[in-house]
Amino acid sequence: MGLQNQTQLEDESSSLPECPICYMPYDNVFKTPLLLCCSHTFCLECLATMCLFLKQLQTFHCPVCRAEQLIPQGGIPKLPANVHFLAQRGSGTLVPQEVWIDGHQLCSVRKENSAQGQASGTLVTVQLLSNPGPQDEDDGELIGVGHTTQVYWCRASYKAVGTMVVLILSLLTLLFTVIFVPFYLKQ
Repeated sequence: MGLQNQTQLEDESSSLPECPICYMPYDNVFKTPLLLCCSHTFCLECLATMCLFLKQLQTFHCPVCRAEQLIPQGGIPKLPANVHFLAQRGSGTLVPQEVWIDGHQLCSVRKENSAQGQASGTLVTVQLLSNPGPQDEDDGELIGVGHTTQVYWCRASYKAVGTMVVLILSLLTLLFTVIFVPFYLKQ
């Protein structure tokens, strides 16, 4: 790929509309551009994370203008897509893929065609919480990645440091009692 082609690709990708919260370009799955009643647009993932602990038919405020927005029946994925932004992607499809919320994750099925012409799919999920907590022991085949291991290591280190401090203070108190108390009692 020549330098001119690479520069052209970079220019095209930088001109794509992006979410003003996460600065990622929109797509038609988890980064689907959703249009709020105030005409501001944000990606599905950011709005779902922002409204994670709100229920259907409750309201939230637009991150830009603070206009009140009702969460539709079915949750944040049921907000209308901004088809103008989807059209700017140039992918040819103005219809976002079906996405739903299951607990603390967004889910979608990536459709694949098999050799026999039958449609099959793969479940794709995005975690909305950055640290959902420890996994069940039965999930031996799942691999935890990210900062959760670092958090547990930091907690363990913090406990070890706390234990060391208590031990050192106990030893200093014992030394003070054994050495200095008899000295002061003789005077």
